[in-house]
Amino acid sequence: MPKQFQKLIQMDPTFSGIPITPDSFLSLRFFGLEASLTIRIQITAKNFEGNIITTNNTFTLSAANAKEKTSIRLGYDFLLSVVISGNDAADSLGTMYVQCYLQNGVFDSNNPRQLTLIEGYVASAHSLCWPPPQNGLLGLDPWVPKIITISNPAAGADFSYTIPDYTQLELLYVSYLLTADATVTNRRPGILFSDGTTSLKPYYSTTQITANQARTLSFFLFGHTNTSSFSNNIYTSLPYTLLLSGWTIESTTNTIQAGDQISAIQLYVRQRAYPQKST
Repeated sequence: MPKQFQKLIQMDPTFSGIPITPDSFLSLRFFGLEASLTIRIQITAKNFEGNIITTNNTFTLSAANAKEKTSIRLGYDFLLSVVISGNDAADSLGTMYVQCYLQNGVFDSNNPRQLTLIEGYVASAHSLCWPPPQNGLLGLDPWVPKIITISNPAAGADFSYTIPDYTQLELLYVSYLLTADATVTNRRPGILFSDGTTSLKPYYSTTQITANQARTLSFFLFGHTNTSSFSNNIYTSLPYTLLLSGWTIESTTNTIQAGDQISAIQLYVRQRAYPQKST
């Protein structure tokens, strides 16, 4: 048994922290939906003399939908606790995902040099704690609602939206205006999901749009089982779909014409940061 570990047992046989070496540090990875969010990291440690030291560190994200990382050198003998939380009053649970590792932080050479301490979602009102509290919060829903506005495509083209890196998205509602030119043919609008390689079967409206008509298309989760319409609005149901980074949401218009224009495109979604980039 290493001498430092023997000293630990003699000093405090009930100690429940992790003994760490002088070169130990915390390695943190952050996955955020927005830039400029700030994370607070509180570290409590103990030295061989029995002194307890608490330090506070902050890290601010510089980019949205990206992975960022930092390291914090510990410099003490025993790690007692780590608390990670958001530092912005306006942040929401699901906006930021954090992974925290202890590097070179155990005396026993049989243990890995990198130890995962904690990972999960943080916000100003929700912290990640190591060791985890026995009465941890349950039933949290780490999704952030958002309305996404998409630029108009060129005339005669459908729109496409790609899920950003390090993001998961639930699509609740799609709305856009389709203005048909004077070409006499029926257009059938629809929505298509693709993982970038394989496309799922499109979901088409059963109502068609003819020459010189302008119609607002609304596709929404668990709506009407069949397409319905009212005035200049057409409503179509969509199934539940979880979309990963790199997937696309696209309009697909059967027999779209060169002068047809899609505009006023909005997606209503629930999204959350997720530690996986598109491949």
